[in-house]
Amino acid sequence: MVPAMTPSVLSPVRSSFRPSSFALACAVALAASLSTSVTAAGSTPTASAPERAACTACHTVTPNLSAHSPREIHALHAGDLARPEGDCLQCHEDDGRFLVARANACSGCHADFAKKAPHDAKKLSDAECASCHTTDAVRAAHLGAKETTAREGLKSLVSVDVTDAKIVREADAAYAEVTFRLLDAEGQPVPLATKDPADAPWIKNLQLYVNWDAESDFTMSRGTPIFVKSNKRDVTQKGLGRTPAGERERTPLFRTDGEHFTYRVGPVVLEDRFSTSSPKAGKVGVVSNRLIYCFDDAKKLAACDSGRDRKNAAWNDLWVFDEKGLVPHERLTALRPTITSNAKCGTCHGYNAEHDETEINCRSCHSQVTKKNKHYADTTCYSGHDDENGRHTTPFKPKSYAPRAMPGFGGSTNDLTLPCVTCHNPNTPPTAAIRDYMTNADSPDFIEDLVLSYPDMKVWIHSLHAGTRPSQRAEGGVREVKWAKSRGDCTACHEGESFGLERLAKVGRPLALDTAYDPDSNAHPAVDFTVNAYASPMAATCFACHAYTRDAYGKLVKNEKAKAHIAEMGGKFGVKLEDLQPERCNTCHTPEALGKAHGLKR
Repeated sequence: MVPAMTPSVLSPVRSSFRPSSFALACAVALAASLSTSVTAAGSTPTASAPERAACTACHTVTPNLSAHSPREIHALHAGDLARPEGDCLQCHEDDGRFLVARANACSGCHADFAKKAPHDAKKLSDAECASCHTTDAVRAAHLGAKETTAREGLKSLVSVDVTDAKIVREADAAYAEVTFRLLDAEGQPVPLATKDPADAPWIKNLQLYVNWDAESDFTMSRGTPIFVKSNKRDVTQKGLGRTPAGERERTPLFRTDGEHFTYRVGPVVLEDRFSTSSPKAGKVGVVSNRLIYCFDDAKKLAACDSGRDRKNAAWNDLWVFDEKGLVPHERLTALRPTITSNAKCGTCHGYNAEHDETEINCRSCHSQVTKKNKHYADTTCYSGHDDENGRHTTPFKPKSYAPRAMPGFGGSTNDLTLPCVTCHNPNTPPTAAIRDYMTNADSPDFIEDLVLSYPDMKVWIHSLHAGTRPSQRAEGGVREVKWAKSRGDCTACHEGESFGLERLAKVGRPLALDTAYDPDSNAHPAVDFTVNAYASPMAATCFACHAYTRDAYGKLVKNEKAKAHIAEMGGKFGVKLEDLQPERCNTCHTPEALGKAHGLKR
């Protein structure tokens, strides 16, 4: 019999993770381990009325579940969550009872704690554990940094305020001209000694990403970014002009009055062969910010890397502009529907409702350091070359998801919606490192694996969560994603009927491919590619989930039926532009039909 769950221990809304499928059989059993609390004296109150919402928000309800110990429940989820396990409030109600140290519960995550004296789980009572590990100490260790950041507003010490963005024409080219200010916590301009943000010693990283034509997933790969100062390295940069050696080249300041800083970047591609006809009000572009700054214990801005500084990142914002200047966000939503939201992503990855951001960012997977070759460390545009020769051994090995506390540092890229698409769009082929590591040019599946490895948001997110990327399928693959709900539940991520194909049928941009294969590649930057083939957008999106299926023995096998059906409906992979055909997928696969096929509740 499954013991009852008390609603005061498990929050009905704080279940923001997607643990392993095996945990499905244990979800409600979490009640058994957490519905009772141990006092400092070691007494245990009885369980109260059942409340399954905290578990079933992630897990499908399964009857006749067996009870599991606190250790089993913690161990089962350790390493499988989409956020640090140290965020106890994902599952626990914040009533203080989960902070009482107990050997049986703590050993689920801290599996090796009993190996060293005086931690002998067989001999120590829970009261003895709690006498050293007080509730205040447990809270500080797991949540202290995050709570301090929120309480002291450490992500709001500086903000980026874009005051103008527009298109300017010069000769036969168009350029994006962006003006911004840097504001302090009171909304006042931050004074700069040289009137140039690049010289500010307290700025660790300041970048603005700019791209055009949001309606059709943008016209440019990675847009025209503004690198005021970058914490990303460029091993080819020799230190000429305004940029120190080894840093990504800085964008020159175009003009300033000491408070407003204007940068001009481009040329901007306003129209290309895939652009749809301009709407009556005109097309729009977007600007998003990335700012990491340093400060001291008094929360005063301080020189970075001084040994006494702390770091944090400003909140992400998004600005919309047309050729003449900034425009309301309604112009964007009129052209581009809301496909997913940070609130949806945040059910797994943590959500900040005040700022509409998640708690996951690029660095959650991309490690900042390589194991051996420090020459290529912290160069994400070189995709993690890892050995002394710059060859790829484990370039995509994710950061450890071992139990750890919630960090106080908030990432500079926490908005998982349109800001990501400014780079992760159909104009951005898989990098040379991806082609080298994830694919084999001699394989009959080479082109299909390129498609499944594609960084375009609509392909990448589907293939990553479905586990179809080549790096995931391989023995010992990395970034294994264990999804507790049905992979067919489109509404877990999509807003409304945005999972339908009508938008792709109207404005879908073919995926640009670079099929060149260089197994001896060494530090190819991500922008080093030549487009020589394309893939159909609807086909690539659907294929990302449906490329593989499970046979009767649970083995992952190629879904030949899906592949044949895609080809029959006009889907093409790895063909010349002139060989692309109109896709007819949306003729039958309407939102209603997709909802029925995927078992969606509508």
